[in-house]
Amino acid sequence: MRLQKVVSANVHVPSTVAGRTALQLFLCVSLGMINMIAYERQCLPRDGEHWAGWPTCGWPPKASFQLITYVFLAEASVGSVASKSVLRIYGTVSGAVMGSVIILISAQCPNGIGRDVLITTLTGLTLAGLQYCKSKKPAYAYMMVMSKLTVILVLVWGWDKDELDTSFETPYWRVLQVVIGCVLYNTCVRLFVPNFDRLKVRREVSKLAASAADAYEACAAHFVSERGEPPTMQDLLELQSAISAQLTTAKNGNMERWFYGDKQLRNPKSEMAGFVVIINALSRCAACMQAVRMPFDDEAFSTPELLLEANIRDGVEEMSQHFVQALRTLSLMLGKPNITYTNAVSMIRREVECYTHSTYLGFMQSFDDSIQKCIDVGERTRKEVLTYVNDVALTENDYRWTCKYTDILYFGILVKTISILP
Repeated sequence: MRLQKVVSANVHVPSTVAGRTALQLFLCVSLGMINMIAYERQCLPRDGEHWAGWPTCGWPPKASFQLITYVFLAEASVGSVASKSVLRIYGTVSGAVMGSVIILISAQCPNGIGRDVLITTLTGLTLAGLQYCKSKKPAYAYMMVMSKLTVILVLVWGWDKDELDTSFETPYWRVLQVVIGCVLYNTCVRLFVPNFDRLKVRREVSKLAASAADAYEACAAHFVSERGEPPTMQDLLELQSAISAQLTTAKNGNMERWFYGDKQLRNPKSEMAGFVVIINALSRCAACMQAVRMPFDDEAFSTPELLLEANIRDGVEEMSQHFVQALRTLSLMLGKPNITYTNAVSMIRREVECYTHSTYLGFMQSFDDSIQKCIDVGERTRKEVLTYVNDVALTENDYRWTCKYTDILYFGILVKTISILP
C-alpha cells in the first residue's frame, strides 16, 4: 500500500483514453517482443523443430501471433477488449480445427489432381459457409473473420505439392499464442489505468437524457407558440445515433462483470441490463420527435392548425413540461456517482459523492409523478384531438399528420418501462 502511494505520487499516468490505451499496448508489445527475442536467442538452437511439448527454455515459439493479437485487441475499454478477446479465441480455435480437418481429409487422397480438386472444394465451401454466418450474424463478424483467416493460414502452412504436412505445429502454437495474448492483454487493461464502459455508459446516458429533454423542450415551445428555434432534423438524427451507439457500449460493459471483485455484481442481470432499457426508451423518444419533425423543412416548422384549439394547445404544453421534468430527473439520478480511474492501478476515486438514499428515493418519486402526470394529460389531450378530427374536415395530408401527432402525445407511455437503477 505504501509503495502504491509512492508510485501514484511520482509516476505520471495518462489522463486521456487515447494515452491510456497507448500505454497498455506498449506494455503488452514489450512482453511479446521479449518472448520473441528470448525464444530466438535461447530456445531455437537447443529445441530445433521440436514442438510436442513446451520448449526447455520456457519461452513458447511463434510470438509473432501474440504481437498481432495485441494490435487487434487495442481497444479503449476493459469491456471492448474482453468482448473482442472472446470472439478472437473462438474464431482462432474453430478456424484451426476446420483447417486441420481439411488437411487430414485431403491427405487421405493420393497426390494428384484429385487431391487438388478436393482441397480446393473443401476450402471454398468452408469459407463460403463462414461468410454466410458472418452475414447472418453481424454480432459475430469478427469471430468469423478470424476463423476464415486461420483456415487459410493452416492451409498455407500445411500445403505441399508432394505431401501435405499433418504435424500441425504452427496451428498449435498460433492457437496457444493467441490465448496467451488475450489473457495478458485483458490482465494489462484491467490492472493498469483501465477505462470501464460501465462508467462511460452512466455518464453518457445521463448527458443524452439531458439532451433529449432540451430537444423536446425546444421542439414543444416552438411548435406550440413559435418561441425560440426548434432542433433541426440533423440535430435529431445525431441525437438518435448517439443514443443507439450506447447499446454497444452497454454490451461491452456487461462483459466487464467478469472483472468485478464483488460476486453479486458478476450476476448476468447486472446494472447494464437496466441501462439497456433506458437507452431503448430514449431511442424511441428520439424516433418520435423525428416523426413529428419529418414532414417539415427547417423553415416551415411552425404551429399547426390543430394547436390553435386552446384545450389541445394547453394540454400539449402541460404534457411537454411534465415529460421534460421526467427526463431531467432521470439525468440527475444517473449523474452520480461519477467514478474515474486515475492511478497506475485500478484504484477508484469518487469525484462526486453519491446521493444519499433518501435523496435518491425523492428523485424516484419525482420521476414517477412526472411520468404519471404526462400520461394522464396525454390521454386527456388525445381525446380532445380525436374530437377535433371528427368536428373539422381535414385534408388527406392534414389527417396523416394529425395521426402522427397523436402518437407523440404518448411520449410518457414510451418511457414508462424505464427501470430506475438502485
